[in-house]
Amino acid sequence: MLEKSKLTNAVMENMWMEIIHQGEYTLQNLDAIKQQIYKVFSDFNEVENVYLVGSGDSYYAGIAVQSAFSKWTGIEVHPVTAFEFQGYLSDFLPANSLVITISITGESVATVTSARVAKGEDSQVLALTCNPKSALAREASNTIDMLLRPSEPGPTPGTSTYIASLTTLYLIALELGKRLGKLQENEYQKNYETIIAILGEIRHQALVISPVILNYVLDKVNSGDEIHFTGSGPNYATALIGSAKLLETAIHPSIPQYTDEWAHEQLYLVNPKTHVFFIQEPGPSLSRVEELIRTAVSFGAKVVVLRRDDQDHLDLGGVNYWRIAINTGELFSPIAYAFALCLFAYHLGKKLGKRPFGFDDSNRENIAKTAIYCYRRK
Repeated sequence: MLEKSKLTNAVMENMWMEIIHQGEYTLQNLDAIKQQIYKVFSDFNEVENVYLVGSGDSYYAGIAVQSAFSKWTGIEVHPVTAFEFQGYLSDFLPANSLVITISITGESVATVTSARVAKGEDSQVLALTCNPKSALAREASNTIDMLLRPSEPGPTPGTSTYIASLTTLYLIALELGKRLGKLQENEYQKNYETIIAILGEIRHQALVISPVILNYVLDKVNSGDEIHFTGSGPNYATALIGSAKLLETAIHPSIPQYTDEWAHEQLYLVNPKTHVFFIQEPGPSLSRVEELIRTAVSFGAKVVVLRRDDQDHLDLGGVNYWRIAINTGELFSPIAYAFALCLFAYHLGKKLGKRPFGFDDSNRENIAKTAIYCYRRK
């Protein structure tokens, strides 16, 4: 068994590789995933409602793709936590519901239960997992294997698995939209090629921006600082994933919030020890984000803005701009921005000497792991 310092280094090295290569890991499995989706939906029944059910990262993936899913299929789409679904919504499922349950391990108790109760309500249940022999796969009507397997030693925060979940959900939405007659073949192909292009750019962009993020962490971030992540539309999920990876990697608390809701609440907590992250993606929230950036700066906050490098808006003084040269529309932007916040978590974890999921108190660590994973006992 590795001693603690060597284990920390090994786990952090695995995390670095997963962040840098997350696009490539998904790309190498993309055709196989696409073929699984085609097979599943080749004889699919009518669908009028879609539920995207998961916990943690898997739930955030549902939030990220909701807009694209609805746009491409014309169907009402509900991202919902697994506990909320199995405890509060499952008794009221509309007819012709498709319930997509997402769990990397396939053993999350609430997600497995959600699949079971949805199937009992005669809904079509699809499992997305990296464990095709899991309890979730056994409960679902159909399973799509996302084909990533855990690395050792571990665990590491889910970075490549998050991108795999996002991509698989995008592909499902495209396939379903085409079968429902909402997307033409050329539209399907254009969106599919956009996904391929984004995934293929992640490694280069991550290596370019990593030194910028490292310098920010070394120069400006301390262990007692407050960190807020904000995002709108599909990038509310990016704020959530940034907060989750920071907690898992650096054992550092943060506040993830929908951008406009942040203005109603957390804005009043801002001070010179606060770091506020904004995602400035062209879309309905763009002008609101610009306004709040100015407000946060006036309050003395350290402000970080993630934005595309082709945006022609003037840079504001006192703002740290992290430019991502993956120029795509807002619907796909969660794939393009997540790696930057994962790198922030990684570099802060390294600075603070933290091991992912590690606590100074071993008993606390074991309790936390049990709460996080909630593995279903056989």
